[in-house]
Amino acid sequence: TAYVLMAYRIAWYKIYYPTEYYATYLSTKADVFDLKTALGGYEAVLLKLKSQQQKVKNGEKLSKKEEDLEVVYEVLLEMFARNIKFSNIDFEKSE
Repeated sequence: TAYVLMAYRIAWYKIYYPTEYYATYLSTKADVFDLKTALGGYEAVLLKLKSQQQKVKNGEKLSKKEEDLEVVYEVLLEMFARNIKFSNIDFEKSE
């Protein structure tokens, strides 16, 4: 039941507080986060994801970081599809 409760909580935040959810999720993935690609928007992320998937189809082995990035790219695509924007750090706007 703990997994069910956690899944419920995640779904609740994704529905009612999507910006906060994605901000929190991406901050927990800071060690593998690809800022340059994320700033490029939906198309840049999709291109990177397809590039990695093509590597796998060609029989290449992805590094651990590339495997982790694949999940982050999928979450970024979901975020952009929900019309949530991503921008670079701005010390005048950040809290």
